Amino acid sequence: MADDRDHRTRRQAWTAFRRLLAREFPDHADGIRIMLELGHAVIRGEIGSEHAKALIGDHVRRLPGVDRVVNRLVVAAPLKPATSWDPLDDPASEPPFLVTDDLRRTPREGTNIIRHPAIEPGGPAVPGLPLTLSMDLRLLADGETDAEPIAISDLGVDWERVEVDVEVHSASLSFVTGSNRGVVVVRRDDASLPFVLHATVHADVAPDLIEVMAIFTHCGRYAGIVRRSIAVRRLAPGTDAASGVRDGSEPRPAGSPSGTIGEGSGRQVYGAPTLGCLALRLEAEVPTLTLKILRSAEGVESRYVWTSTSPVRGGPANRTGYLSLGDDPARFAQRMRAEVAGLRPGQHEDALRGYGQEIWERTPADFQELYWTLRDNAGPDFPIQIVTDEPHIPWELMQPFDDASGRGGDHLFLDHPVARWIGSAEGHLWQDLPSGRIASFAPVYAESAYELPFAEDEAAWLCAELGAVPCTPKRGPFLDLLREGWRHGPVAAVHFAGHGSFDDAGRNGILMTDGWVSATEVGQSRNVLGNQYRSMAILNACDVGASAHSLGTMSGWASALAKRRYGGLVAPLWPVSDPHASDVIRTMTRSLYRDHATLGQAVRIGRLKGCRHSATPFAYVCYGDVMGRVTDGPGMAPAGTGVP
Repeated sequence: MADDRDHRTRRQAWTAFRRLLAREFPDHADGIRIMLELGHAVIRGEIGSEHAKALIGDHVRRLPGVDRVVNRLVVAAPLKPATSWDPLDDPASEPPFLVTDDLRRTPREGTNIIRHPAIEPGGPAVPGLPLTLSMDLRLLADGETDAEPIAISDLGVDWERVEVDVEVHSASLSFVTGSNRGVVVVRRDDASLPFVLHATVHADVAPDLIEVMAIFTHCGRYAGIVRRSIAVRRLAPGTDAASGVRDGSEPRPAGSPSGTIGEGSGRQVYGAPTLGCLALRLEAEVPTLTLKILRSAEGVESRYVWTSTSPVRGGPANRTGYLSLGDDPARFAQRMRAEVAGLRPGQHEDALRGYGQEIWERTPADFQELYWTLRDNAGPDFPIQIVTDEPHIPWELMQPFDDASGRGGDHLFLDHPVARWIGSAEGHLWQDLPSGRIASFAPVYAESAYELPFAEDEAAWLCAELGAVPCTPKRGPFLDLLREGWRHGPVAAVHFAGHGSFDDAGRNGILMTDGWVSATEVGQSRNVLGNQYRSMAILNACDVGASAHSLGTMSGWASALAKRRYGGLVAPLWPVSDPHASDVIRTMTRSLYRDHATLGQAVRIGRLKGCRHSATPFAYVCYGDVMGRVTDGPGMAPAGTGVP
C-alpha cells in the first residue's frame, strides 16, 4: 500500500512538471526528454535560452526520485513536436543509460542567483470575505505576476539562506496592523519559504479586478516592486457573505509547481507597469532613509502608497500610509516651474521656501515623525533615496518645519545627499558607477539668440580637466554613440550642454546643431550603451529632467534612460541660467569623478554652490542610486593631457 502511494505521489509530481513545461515553454516542451535511472536524471532536447535551461535543471533536481542531474539541453531555436519519454513508465522500456562523472558532481547554486517573484492568492477576491495571499521568490516563474526575475548577488560562497523583507499593499484590502509585512526565506538549491498573510476584501470593492503590490527590500535597501491583479467574484444577491463558498482557500505550499489557483485569477489589465528585473545586492550600501511613493489604487493615478524605510531604529512603528494628491499635481508642478523660472537672481529663496513647505505639508505624519527622529540622531547629512512613479512633484525640494516645536531645516536636497529613481525600473538601480571617458556634446548654435557661451566653456573644461572627449554635436553622432559605442573604450557619462525642451505639446528633447533628439528616440531598444556600461547621463539643458504620465507610465528622459539601464541622470526641471548652470555641472562632475564623492553627495555639492544667488541650482534633479560611486577610480584622462 505504501509503495502504491509513493508511486502515485511520484507520478503526480512528474505530471505536474510536464504541465508546467507545456505552459512555460510551449515551443520546446514536446521536444524535451528526461532519462531517469537509479536517481540520476539526464535532460536532453532544445530550449530557447541559457536561463530557461538552468530553470528546468533546477526544477528537475527537486522532483521525487532525483538525486543528481545532468543538464544536456541545447540552447537553440524551438523544436518541432516530438514524443516525450515518461520517466515513470515501465523500466523495461527505458532507454539505455550510462552513468558518467558528470552525474557524480552535485550542482550547487553560486553566489549570484535568480529567483522569480510570485504573488499568489488563495482564490478570487469575494467582497467582505477573507483572502489569503502568498508572497514568494521561486525557482520558476508563476506566469501571473507582472515582474521579471530578481537577481540576488554578492552572496557568500557558503551561503545557505537569505531573508528578504516584503511589504504588501492594496487599496482594496484591509490588513491587521503590521500583518502586511513579513519575510521570504530564499534557500540554496531549494524552494523558498514564502510569506503567507491574510487580508479582508473591502465589502464595497468596485472593480472586477483588484491589484496587489509587494515591495521587496533587504536590510533596508530597496529591491523593487511587483504587482498582480486578482479577479473579484461577487456573490449572488441575497447570499450571506459569511456563508459564501470560495475556491482554493489557501495558496499552494512552498515549492509547488507554478500555475493558476482558483477560477478567477488573471493577468493585469489596467495600468500595470511592465516592471524591470528586480535586483538585490547584499554588499551594497544602504541609505539611512528610503522613501517609496508608488501608485496604489486601481485606475486612480493620484493615490499612492508612501513607505518610509530606515535601518536605524526609532520613529513610528507604522511607517506606511496612503497619500492622495487629488487632481492637481501636474498643475502644481507647472505653476512652480513658471514662477521660479521668472524669478530674478537673489529673489528666489522665499518663493522656493514656500513651495518646499507646501510639499512638506503633503507628506504623511508618520514620515515627518521618522524624519525628525533620524535628524535628531544622525544630524542633517544622512543620505536619502526616493523611489517613485509619481511624475510631477519634486519631493527633494520639500523643506521640513514644525510649528509646534519651532524646528526647521533647509530644503531636503540641500541638507542631505538625495537621489530619486523610477518605480518601474527599480531593479536597475545601480550603485557601481562606471569609470571611462565622458562623451561631451556641446552645440555651437548659428543663431545669436541661441548662443550659450558658458555651456561651451563647460564642455571645454570637462575635456581639459577630466579628459572628456568632444563629440560632433549632431543627431547622427549622438544616436550612433548610444547604439554602437565608440573607439575610446567604456563610456563613463554622456554629457550635453545646450538647449532643451519639455512641454505638454510633446516637445521633449535636446537641440543639436541639426535638429532635436527626443526622449522617445532614446528610449527605444537600439540604445544599448546603458546595458553595456551603465553610463551616466548629464544633460545640462532646460526642462529635460521633467517627467509626465504617458500610457499609464512615466515618460521623459529619466524614464527612457532608466529603461535602457543607464546608471543615472542629472538634469534641470526648469529653464536655467547659463553661467550658474555651468557652475553646478563643473562642481558636480569634479566631486563625482575626481574627488570620489557619492552621486548624492556630488549633486548636493553642486547645488550648494550658488544656491543663495540663483534659482538655477534648485532646478537640478538627480536620478540614480544616492550611494552610487565611481569605485574603480575616475578612469579619466589626466588633466591637461588634452583629447585624442
